[in-house]
Amino acid sequence: MSYKGILENCIVMRAARMHRILTRQLDNDLRNADLGITSQQLLTLAYFAQYPKKRAVDMGSEYSIEKSVLSRNLRILVRDGLIEQSAQSGRRGRTLTVTDRGKDILNRGNAVWSQTQARLRTLAPQGIHELLETE
Repeated sequence: MSYKGILENCIVMRAARMHRILTRQLDNDLRNADLGITSQQLLTLAYFAQYPKKRAVDMGSEYSIEKSVLSRNLRILVRDGLIEQSAQSGRRGRTLTVTDRGKDILNRGNAVWSQTQARLRTLAPQGIHELLETE
């Protein structure tokens, strides 16, 4: 019995691979801009800047982010002074607010994100297929 069809044609695996490739592109661009954050941390900053006083559980459920991944990124963002947690904890967790330093990083990251998005859009759809074949 051959399982080559599963290995070569599985849309779930291709989507996961595409996610890794595209994430790597943005992570590299953010790293080259010397912002000190990853694409996942940029998304987290954007969420809490757009929705002040939301909680981690809100973001996790809205974007289907695993609790451990979100917790790890929030620990880093709080440690680096980019996000502040409320002193009091509600039933479902503390509210989170982006600091002024976090807003500065987010604004600079937004410019990088915009450039990356534009570049990746020029690759679609054939260019994205080529990325899948060469990565």
